[in-house]
Amino acid sequence: MKRIFLLFSALLVEISSFAQIQGYVFDKENNEPLPGCTVKIREINKATFTDANGFFSFKNIPNGTFTIEVSFLGYQNAVKTVKYQSSPIKLKFYLNPAPIQAEEVIVTGWVPSTQHTSALKVDNVKLRLSNQILPSVLSSLTTVPGVDVISKGLGIGTPVIRGLSRTNIVVLNNGFRMENYQFSENHPFFINSFGINKIEIIKGPSSLLYGSDAIGGVINLLWEQPPMINHLVSDYAIQYNSNTRGIVSSVGIKKASEKFSWGVRAGLNMNGDMHDGLGEQIKNTRFIMKNLKSFAIINTQSSSHKFYFQYDRDKLGLCVAPAMPLVNDDRLLPEAFYQNLTHVFTGNKNTFFFNSSLNLHANFSYEFNDRAITVKPSEPNPIDMKLNNATYEIYLTFENKQLTTIIGSQGWLVKNQNFGTTVFLPDYQTTNTSTFGLLKLSLSSKIHLITGLRYDYTRMKFTPITDSSLQTISRQYQNLSGSLGGTIELTKFLLLRFNSATAYRNPNAAELGELGIHAFRYEVGNYNLKPQRSFENDLSLHIHTSKLIADLNIFHNKLNNYIFLAPTADTAQNGMKIYSYKQSNALIYGLETGVKFSINRHTSGKIIYSYIKTRDSLGNPLPLIPQNKLKGFFTYKINHLSIAHNLSIIINPVYAFAYKHPAPNEIPSNAYFLLNMGISANLKLSKKQQLTIFAKVFNLTNTVYSDHLSTLREVGFYDMGRNISIGLHWNFDQKQE
Repeated sequence: MKRIFLLFSALLVEISSFAQIQGYVFDKENNEPLPGCTVKIREINKATFTDANGFFSFKNIPNGTFTIEVSFLGYQNAVKTVKYQSSPIKLKFYLNPAPIQAEEVIVTGWVPSTQHTSALKVDNVKLRLSNQILPSVLSSLTTVPGVDVISKGLGIGTPVIRGLSRTNIVVLNNGFRMENYQFSENHPFFINSFGINKIEIIKGPSSLLYGSDAIGGVINLLWEQPPMINHLVSDYAIQYNSNTRGIVSSVGIKKASEKFSWGVRAGLNMNGDMHDGLGEQIKNTRFIMKNLKSFAIINTQSSSHKFYFQYDRDKLGLCVAPAMPLVNDDRLLPEAFYQNLTHVFTGNKNTFFFNSSLNLHANFSYEFNDRAITVKPSEPNPIDMKLNNATYEIYLTFENKQLTTIIGSQGWLVKNQNFGTTVFLPDYQTTNTSTFGLLKLSLSSKIHLITGLRYDYTRMKFTPITDSSLQTISRQYQNLSGSLGGTIELTKFLLLRFNSATAYRNPNAAELGELGIHAFRYEVGNYNLKPQRSFENDLSLHIHTSKLIADLNIFHNKLNNYIFLAPTADTAQNGMKIYSYKQSNALIYGLETGVKFSINRHTSGKIIYSYIKTRDSLGNPLPLIPQNKLKGFFTYKINHLSIAHNLSIIINPVYAFAYKHPAPNEIPSNAYFLLNMGISANLKLSKKQQLTIFAKVFNLTNTVYSDHLSTLREVGFYDMGRNISIGLHWNFDQKQE
């Protein structure tokens, strides 16, 4: 009788909706249908739930190849790739019960794929205010082994991947390359949690995908997805931080139909000065960030079009020596010696589906960045630089059962102009164009290979900062990048991943033409710098069972012409020591390991460890290398309580090993231990409304410490002491007929 009911229900749905892709989701152990599963088509940003019979359907699907992902709490994710060519497709998914989810679809790169078919290990950090136990978005990246942050408080930070940072990594805003004067650790990217669903991280050379600067890796900020089809979703979140008397709040609304989706979100992040474990005020670490984001997605029978807009207005206090005499209070907002930032971003992604195998992608973006230093609001800004960045990316993808071929072109135009009373970075213009090709070959269901080659041509023009000449200097660079890697499924539970890649980084405008006081040093550029070249080998083992996921990654990165800033024997006219950019061959190697496990249906955990070793041609360690760290994340969950849908408690111990032999001109760092905790509860207010309440404690024991990558040490301050955060997240989800 039950089978007859399922068949009759499916027939009615098919006749009434004219679904083009449809199917059922079942529990693999008992063949029972699974209602409430999330089913997504990544390429066109569509999502829906399974109904009471485990049934789902999608309409208005163009011809093409699509990745269908099914997920449900307590089950392993399931992924299928399908080719749609006018005729309806009927699918069946059988999910394995498992407390640890795996096989998630990754989107960083040119086509969505799963971890088990990607030669590069892509880690992801899911962002939600209630489960973000660390005090900032950037610090949340450190939950990934091999990733750390150079920080000057909560408002200013620069990510580090395997010891490389600043212009050695690329940050993407929803897949679009960002430019942000990233040559300095004091110049933060516009990275915040507002409207970000998750962050994907590629560790290792990625110039094949993203060109110059991607020697260390890539960080991709992925925007929130549209809601389920025919749903209207609104939400509001707020958090209070005790240490800084800070408020973080966000409000959003979004809606989706078969053909059109849209969303709008606004956010505010406002924090006063931090206080260390001794209760001392860490002066001028106060900041305020305002953010507005919106998106719109249009799907037709032959194409998909996505539009993105972002506006940021930030004021970030600078905790530096010259600011100390000007900051004599503990107010909430910056009033002296702060970065005054304005950022505008627009992006457009277009996919044209010619048939089930051939697609054309055309993506464009424009970014405006106004970076000023305000010493006093009543005085002219000594530094005021305006940066314009336009990018394009056009490529074809051809897919059949065994082979995916991608060919295309990518490029950007970056222009900087000075408007302040002081100039240390020259006016410059950089143009880049590239051609690339990529092959993904599946030799069998267990062996997948990927290889590619890319050619880049870059031209930079800048005006030297001198009193005697205004002659323009021009530099041209031509570079080849390539990689070869793959995955081999050795057994049902064991995966081998390998990759060899070469990548490059051109000298940036600061390294070539800087002249003057920057970061409170007198810095001088070097016109004769050559491009950096990286040769990296990666090897990893991945174990996955229903209750255990373990990874072991080893890497060896040889850098030719590594660019670094070093003091000279000379002094400037003002008496300051002169720092100049130099080059040397260098080596970075190490390992990362992580284990996720489930003890029972209530208790799970994750343990990660990172080890890194570096040296230059003289045997000295490289600068700004993180301490080796061991971290744990232990979670206890109780579901279906009388007053809460579920309750979650997390404990996060962190141990940083002593760093006794740092780079020249750096001081050693002591070992330290931190303990962080969090608790959250989901309350089901009604069928449409859910409320999450949470409390978090960072540095529970109020430890007095300084991380090796904390630039607060330059001013004589420790890092942040105990911080207690409390907040709530209200969500309203209404289905629209």
